[in-house]
Order: sequence, then C-alpha cells, then structure tokens
Amino acid sequence: MSKVTFNTSIGGDGSSVSDDNDAATGLGNGGHRTRFVPALQQTVNIVSTAVTKADEARQDAESAAASAAAALEITSLDPANYPASRPILNLDFANAKKLHPFVEFSRSTTATRTNAKGDLESVPINQARLDYDALTGACKGLLIEPQRTNLLTYSEQLDNAAWSTVEGVSVTSNTTVAPDGTTTADSLKEDATSLQKALRRPNVLSLTSSSYTFSAYIKRLDTGLARSVYLSSVSFDDSSAGITRFDLTNGVVTYNDTNRVGGIQKLKNGWFRVWQHIDSADTNDSNILKIGTTDELGTTILHAGDTDSGLFVWGAQLEAGDYPTSYIPTVASTVTRNAEAARISGDLFNSFYTEGVGTVIADFHAATSSDVRFLWSLSDQSSNNRIDCRLDSSDSVKFFCADASLNQFDLGTQLNDGNVKAVAAAFEANSSAVSLAGQTAEAIASGTIPSGLTQLAIGGNYLASPGQALGGHIAHLMLYTARLTNSQAEAMSQ
Repeated sequence: MSKVTFNTSIGGDGSSVSDDNDAATGLGNGGHRTRFVPALQQTVNIVSTAVTKADEARQDAESAAASAAAALEITSLDPANYPASRPILNLDFANAKKLHPFVEFSRSTTATRTNAKGDLESVPINQARLDYDALTGACKGLLIEPQRTNLLTYSEQLDNAAWSTVEGVSVTSNTTVAPDGTTTADSLKEDATSLQKALRRPNVLSLTSSSYTFSAYIKRLDTGLARSVYLSSVSFDDSSAGITRFDLTNGVVTYNDTNRVGGIQKLKNGWFRVWQHIDSADTNDSNILKIGTTDELGTTILHAGDTDSGLFVWGAQLEAGDYPTSYIPTVASTVTRNAEAARISGDLFNSFYTEGVGTVIADFHAATSSDVRFLWSLSDQSSNNRIDCRLDSSDSVKFFCADASLNQFDLGTQLNDGNVKAVAAAFEANSSAVSLAGQTAEAIASGTIPSGLTQLAIGGNYLASPGQALGGHIAHLMLYTARLTNSQAEAMSQ
C-alpha cells in the first residue's frame, strides 16, 4: 500500500489518499469517486504554492542584488568624498520592498497604500506599508503617518443623503472603476441650467478654528468638454472665495484663494487626487464643502451646462492637518487611522550601534507642513539623551543632540520643499555636521554625545512608542560607525 499526504507546509490541507480500500483515505472500492478530484485539487494547490514561493525567492534575490549593488557603488567611489567602508545598518526599503527583520512596526488599525500595480489597497493591522508610485510602479519606501480621522462619512457613496445638496448636476452611483480597482466611483453629470455645477456636503464642522485638508479622487467623464475642477469650502457661490481650481489636462493647480493651498497628484487610468488645505486663519463661512466644474476657460463656477460634461468622483476625505494623508474609507461613521511607529531596540540595537560616534543618512519624502515631524531618533527612549533629525515648524531640517538633559546642538537652516531629499548627519564629541541634498554642511565644533542609548526610531521621535510621525516615506536609511567628513556627508546626501 502507498499513501500520499498533502502537507500544509507546502500548500496542502493535511489530507491523505491511499491506493487501498481504507474507508478514510482509500481510492479503492469506489473511494476514487469522492477522493480523486479533491486530491487533484490539492496537487494544484501545492504547485501554485511552489510557484508563489519561487516568485518570492526571485523578488528577494532581486532586492538583495539591488541593495548589494548600491553598497558596492558607494564603496567603489572616491574615498575622499565617499566612505571606503560600508554602513553597518543598511535599511533600503525602496529597493528591498519589504521591512527589515530588525524593525519592530506597529499600527493598531488598518490603513491604505498604493500597491505595485498602482491600485489602492487596504493593509492589515500592524503590517508596514511599502508604498508605490501609481504611475511608474517604483517603490517609494516605508510610509510612516500620524493618526488622522476622515471626518466625512459615506466617502465613496456620493448619492447618499449626507451628500444630498446637489446643484446643477445629477449623481449616478458605481459607474466606473475607482482607484482601488472596484466599480464604486460615482459620476457627476451637468444639467442644462446656468447654476453652479457642484456636489455639496453641507453642515460640516466649522473650518475656521483649525487647519483642515479636504481631498477627493477625480476623473473626467469620457463625454463632454474638458472642464476644469474646483474644490470649495465656503457656503456662498463665488468663483474665487474659498476656491482652489485644478486643470486636469496639465495636472496643475491654477488658482488658490487666500488661506487656501491646493495640490494635485496624477494617478493611473486618468485619475487624480486633488486637495485643498484650509488655513486656520480663514474667516469665511466655511461649513459647506463642494466639488464641481468650471466653464471652458477654467475660471467661472456659474456656467451653462451641456448635459454631457462632468466628473467621476470617489474617496472624499476631510482631515485635521495641513497636508493630505493616505485615504481612509468611511461609511456611516467617521474612521480613524492610528499612528504608525517603527523602531529597532534592545539587543538588536546594541548589535550595530557604536556609542558616541556615527553618521546617519536618510533618503526621505515628506509634504511641507508646520507640524514638527521626525525622520529618525537615536535615544534612551526619553528626551534627555538623544540624537535626532526632524522637520521643525518652519519645515527646516534640524539635527539635534541632548546629553543629560542639556541641549548640545540644533543644526540646520535648509528647508524641506516636499520633494525627495537625502540628509546626512554626522556626530562625535566636539565635531558634528549636517548636509541636506548635497548642500554645504552646517557644522559645530562643540557638544558632547549622550551614552546609554537603546533605540533607533524610524520616521518618529525618541519615545518608547515613537510619535510625531514623518507623514511621508523613508526610502533608505544607513548608519555608519564613523563620523564621516563634511565633504563625504555632502556627497552622500546628493
């Protein structure tokens, strides 16, 4: 007698078949009628698992090769400007496309990201988000965001009564494929009146006391004229007050009213994400949000409709803060995405950190903001003893050190402009420096370096559960055990 077991470790379900008359496993005595096809399915499952594992191994090999090539590129360059040694810690998130096993990651809610296919998708609790460019498919790196709440219910159901105040347009639900690959995007089509052509969200909270960002995913209808789009956050009808206008042909913001700052991001399949930051200094009657179209010139919101033009709209979001974060879907209630934290601590930290000296180089991308946000922090999990790099309230990139509660230095006047940048920060006693994007290093010839550090926070501050999240991507983070020269720091941050 022979017997085959489809082990769960290779993709089976643990069942067995045998070539005898066994009542539980046998193919004989009629057993083939009930067991042959399931056994065949188990074979298919095992083959499918083998193919998946082989593909994962190929991706791992490609990632390792890319990281190794990057390291070799660094070490083969002129040692006068580039270090001869390799970094002791090399977290190449963008090329590896996965979290390094040293890194502890936490987020107590689900979240969304753009995957390698360019589609928006949900990511489970406590799973890191390796985020991708929707157009190129390139990995941007590890996405680290603060807590945010989508204050708009029914974010994808624009025909719901919460969005019932509509002027000059009709709404039809689920008419095209949305950015997440589901057919859940709604269409807004103009009528023939000369009214404002807008979808309204009335009775939102007053937006004059704090800073908010209003965003939505927008795509032109396949019919009609190439209208421009606007977002508005005032209750009265005006072609400029409270308005941000967007040209979808060229993918640019064409107008911002006072205390409004707009942005636009091109996605695949004709979709854009557009947003409007509403500054806390605004004094307009800001309790109604609008999404609408302008005339052909892109300037007037009160215009005659043609019954063919309009928009597809999906994924509306209103959040407290001065920049948009990743999309948070809602239905009948508001939804909060909790803050993310990434760190290396304990014995793993001790395995690579050399006390008192080092250089940290980080490639990052973060929106401009007045929030204080951290790129990384070496600390004893307190503010008393730490070395870190942050974006301050003026968006300057700052390199800071405190030893025994005494501030040793706070270097940096160079500004984050919202584009991908690298920053190199080198430190040792009485000699530290920082360079952003290859600019001349800002240096100081004083300052002690704290001892007893126990943690590297990535995209967060010095606390045991790092806060003040970057609100952006860490593409690559390296730690050297030596204080690189100023010229090397400048070269490595280019």
